[in-house]
Amino acid sequence: MFLIVSDSVNVRQPLSANFERFKRQVDRVDAMGDTVVYDALDRARTLLTAYRHDLPNLRKRIVIVSDGEDTGSKISAADVCHSLQKDGIIVDSVQVGTEAAPELHAISVATGVVHSSEAIFTVGISIC
Repeated sequence: MFLIVSDSVNVRQPLSANFERFKRQVDRVDAMGDTVVYDALDRARTLLTAYRHDLPNLRKRIVIVSDGEDTGSKISAADVCHSLQKDGIIVDSVQVGTEAAPELHAISVATGVVHSSEAIFTVGISIC
């Protein structure tokens, strides 16, 4: 699944095993405008919880690449974090830019991510 996030959340590609299409969508992204990070996480959570109920042991994970700064979500960081924990979804956050985003990092840690420089590098490289 690939979501574009600005002042709203738009699904560019539904959940799929088609990595080439996913990669093409990533190549077309331009960063600009506002970012509703927490709304995007909540939308991805909603889509993931509805995916493959026939596989109850399927581990679900969100990888978000962002500068991390939320500039207008309707849902709070705490509320989306609680929902992600309840649904057992892990959030890997790859933060880009010069500003740290402690809330996004806290959501990743609270949902079960174990951080290391090598793990973050590996996730970042696999996206490219």
